[in-house]
Amino acid sequence: MRSGPGVGSSPPTEVSFARRVTVVAGLVGALLTGAAVDRLPGPFEADGGAVRLPPGMPVAAPPAALSSTWYCAGGTATVGGMADAHVTIANPSSRPVQGTLRVHPSDGEARTVPIAVGAHDRANFRIGDVVAAPYAAATVELDGGGVVVEHIVHGPNGFSASPCASTPSEKWYLANGSTGRDDELLIFLFNPFPEDAIVSVAFDTEEGRRVPQDLQGVIVRSGRLLVVKPADHFRYASVATAVTTRRGRLVVDRLQRRGGTRPGLSLALAAPSAGPVWYFPEGSTAPGTDQSIHIYNPGEREADVDVELTLEADSAEPFTLKVPAGQHTTLALGAEDRVPKGPGFSVTVRSMNDVPVVAERTIAAATPAARNGVTHTFGSRVLAREWVLAVGGATAALAESVVVQNAGDADATVDVVGLQDGREVAFPGLQGQHVPAGGRAVLPLADHVLAPGLSLVVRASAPIVVERTLHLVTGVGLSATVGIPLWPAG
Repeated sequence: MRSGPGVGSSPPTEVSFARRVTVVAGLVGALLTGAAVDRLPGPFEADGGAVRLPPGMPVAAPPAALSSTWYCAGGTATVGGMADAHVTIANPSSRPVQGTLRVHPSDGEARTVPIAVGAHDRANFRIGDVVAAPYAAATVELDGGGVVVEHIVHGPNGFSASPCASTPSEKWYLANGSTGRDDELLIFLFNPFPEDAIVSVAFDTEEGRRVPQDLQGVIVRSGRLLVVKPADHFRYASVATAVTTRRGRLVVDRLQRRGGTRPGLSLALAAPSAGPVWYFPEGSTAPGTDQSIHIYNPGEREADVDVELTLEADSAEPFTLKVPAGQHTTLALGAEDRVPKGPGFSVTVRSMNDVPVVAERTIAAATPAARNGVTHTFGSRVLAREWVLAVGGATAALAESVVVQNAGDADATVDVVGLQDGREVAFPGLQGQHVPAGGRAVLPLADHVLAPGLSLVVRASAPIVVERTLHLVTGVGLSATVGIPLWPAG
């Protein structure tokens, strides 16, 4: 089934919650005012040597690790840019960490500044305070583990947060994107390593496979960022992307700006591998909200895929899809009669014939919905008992919710704590939350705490998936992102 049409400077210093308004608070102010599975070595070291990460998504290094590295590939670094980029580091561990933030501009030389993050604390850095360039990427190197890094972008079309990568890959996949008339799609190819990388980029479009000649065998120089603009080659409402290195490794981000009647801005780390199952805790087809699931099959065999919905107050038969080799398809849930309008739900995408796939979700919301914006989100490939949400906050202007999906066989008890003033804070009303096996829970942060910027740790008695939603109470701004699990991830 082929996809149908879609929605047409001074260096930073150490920052703590008590000393500086966080990136989300700054974001709100700015907006209100104007396939085989890849198994590469992990980017951290422990006493026993290199540790391997689960494939498919970022995972924090163990707290005992001697070092850890994170890669943030996408964003702008100019005043008034389309996607002004910040990096947020959350340290839920009991020891402070130090390191460096190295910013790689699309034009010019990289610059490195020292950073420090206290125990049970967070730090925020604006990329444009380190370099000035049309686009920029960043590498965060730390002298310990147990730390997670996200980046957030904001501009005239909204804001978006995304995990940074904890490991590079030789392959990266995007299941969705739009180069429609009112849209802009950017693909960031970031090579932070000492040797040059040789890269090829291919696309699956509504009219078949596209392999632009000038995107084959492209050299991405050591320490450089290359920005690919698919609209230079074609205009399609639905595009899937495969990035493959012939030599070297990369980190790949996608930045999607949506225009027209459903404006939005979405940043996402691409998927470094395909997999058999993807979990999406957040789901809604309430009035004013469109939600779609995009599935890309980068392999050589047809994939038989079930899309399963976990509803709050009802049940629905799974959707069964066939995704041909090398193609992508879109399931518009809002157009399906079996999906009730209003109640929330979680989604699980499962390959039934063991052909690995890549799955993304799009939520586009506007009046009469309570949210306004567009967000593109990859699902989680793992279940874990402990998750960190580095970016976040709840104020009169910004709403945050923690969405929990319990896809396992055992009931889970969930606690949500914040990192404030160098300590963990257990918020009343967010402790001991019961999430039954096969169920979900939505925990609005403002019902329990108001803070202009807040990193969260979510702990559960059984493996779960955690997602964070952020939206402006008024104006355009919507972001939904799966959290980052702490090691071990199972």
